[in-house]
Amino acid sequence: MLPGIILGLILFFSTEYQVQANKNILLYSFPIASACALLFLINSPLLNISVFLLIGITTSLIIREDEEKYNLNTSVRRLMILSSFTSWMYLATKLSVYLA
Repeated sequence: MLPGIILGLILFFSTEYQVQANKNILLYSFPIASACALLFLINSPLLNISVFLLIGITTSLIIREDEEKYNLNTSVRRLMILSSFTSWMYLATKLSVYLA
């Protein structure tokens, strides 16, 4: 949880990322969603699922359109792919109780 928040804040204050984010406002959603991970301190399952869903959707949208639109740095792109994968796997595990 803490590394994701720190990396999200680093991206938010990175000048290279801000230049790219100023061109497309969707790029601001990933650092904001990462900062929302602080809501995990409130022990609410519905809130946790909502935050993971927010992170999963925003990173999936950004990664899907990255090649022709954003041209993100490789390390930033890998961070977003890892965050997306982690959030979708958490949701699949958490919601598998209802699917079985």
